[in-house]
Amino acid sequence: MPRGNGRTGLLSAFLVASAVAFAGDDGVSNSSFEADGDLPAGWTLAVGATSGAGAESAVAIDRSVARDGKASLRLSGDAATTVWRTAQQDVVVHPGDRVTLRVAAKCRGLDAASAKHKNANSILVFETAAGQRLQILGSPLLVGDHDWTDLVIDAVAPPAAAKARIGVVLSIPGTAWFDDVRVDVGPATVADAAGRARAFDALAGHLRRTYPFFGYAGKPEADALFARHRAAVIEAKDKQRFVAAIRKMLAELDDVHVSVHCSFGTLSTARPPSAPANWNRAAVKAALTQTTVAEPNLLAGRIGAGADAIGYVLIGSFQLDAAGLARVDEALDELADAKSLVIDVRPNGGGDESAAARIAGRFTDAGVVYARSIWRDSLSAATDAFGAPLDRELKPVTPGKRDARRVVVLQGPYCVSSTEGFLAMMRALPGVTTMGLASRGASGNPGRFDVVPGVSVFSSRWRSLLLDGDCIEGKGVAPEIVVEGSHAKIDLTLERALVELER
Repeated sequence: MPRGNGRTGLLSAFLVASAVAFAGDDGVSNSSFEADGDLPAGWTLAVGATSGAGAESAVAIDRSVARDGKASLRLSGDAATTVWRTAQQDVVVHPGDRVTLRVAAKCRGLDAASAKHKNANSILVFETAAGQRLQILGSPLLVGDHDWTDLVIDAVAPPAAAKARIGVVLSIPGTAWFDDVRVDVGPATVADAAGRARAFDALAGHLRRTYPFFGYAGKPEADALFARHRAAVIEAKDKQRFVAAIRKMLAELDDVHVSVHCSFGTLSTARPPSAPANWNRAAVKAALTQTTVAEPNLLAGRIGAGADAIGYVLIGSFQLDAAGLARVDEALDELADAKSLVIDVRPNGGGDESAAARIAGRFTDAGVVYARSIWRDSLSAATDAFGAPLDRELKPVTPGKRDARRVVVLQGPYCVSSTEGFLAMMRALPGVTTMGLASRGASGNPGRFDVVPGVSVFSSRWRSLLLDGDCIEGKGVAPEIVVEGSHAKIDLTLERALVELER
């Protein structure tokens, strides 16, 4: 269910500075800003973001504020500031190195709402020896008032990388302090124990900062999980054993949105579903008086004839490209004369929630909040700290116009992820009845983390909440009308839906 949260701040207008002195493999020059002077010795100042000629942001060594030692770097500006400066320097890297940048930071009065460029963070830019930019990464953003916290960027240097530019930037009115800049650089490899340890610790750190379900509903706590598996991962002396050890650890999360991607393929880590299917495709086909579409993931037609016909559409996946989404739209359009609709998503294992919203948006003429989500607090070290809930809103396909027919949506335990988002959308609309069994309860908005070159882990990043605040993980989205019983010979759920639509 790819959909970014917009919480990692990449530099809005990062300008390349003149060449700076390399710090070398062993560390960062003046990493705690303790050197004499009013400006940061060993660092180069450059323009990080601009909205035209005008007042520059202030850059100064502050000897009254520090996390460690006696000084920090202070960046500040106000509503009149139009040129925002950054402090930066380069470190040597090699392709395939793991680069971990940690910067201590605190802030006061950062007003992101008034900022044109929303940057208050650390940055990491990979470049070739000739200065060609390969990748730019940003840490989580500082916001409002916040005491000392670590901003972390952890990445594998891409092919052709020869240097990494590290920096700190502020382009939001207010004040930010930075201190104790640490860079760890070393090969990300399974070829030696040091590389495996570096890879494991990086993955563990990433999950600590982003994974939303540690300790939730029987899932393991982070510290205990990593302690159980660290030695086995470090001892795995080839790629196959390394991947197997990582997968064994992640399997304890039993999360359908956690998977390992490598040359061996995409390896799931969750237990497969054990519930019996609550649909009977053969019985559905037999019930169709007319079949208008018959494809593996799309089945449509009419049940009955004439003005009393009921439209039926089975959507087997929301992993839809533009052409696939158009085919669903066409199938629904072709049933425009049916008095009511059955939309069947019982075998749908998810995909892209924006595709689901494109279909559900046909049935509303105004925006409607259908669910909420909460993300880990990226500035907290606690694995159970979250930000405020964020509304997820369904937008109409055609504002002011909707398909107002009665709709029954068929659901069950094989509905996962984006399909559960679709169920939440549809149950928030008037004239829609959901029917069947509860969905699986697994919605994580997964993101990618590169463990070593060629091995990546995708893992959940949010908790999906219903409007009452209940998290669906492990519980699912309940139907309005429950239909239980074997579907081996007949499709009980479809039959109950037809009765409902005839009422």
